[in-house]
Amino acid sequence: MHGHFYGMAVFSLLHIVVAGTGLYLLYSISKSLKRIADKN
Repeated sequence: MHGHFYGMAVFSLLHIVVAGTGLYLLYSISKSLKRIADKN
């Protein structure tokens, strides 16, 4: 049971990291797109 809890904790942590990375990528992409739009 303890091992199962550990696996769940690692899984949720991985999920948070993946979600954070995706949000950061979306943020940086939108920022660069805005910069390109401002240039034109």
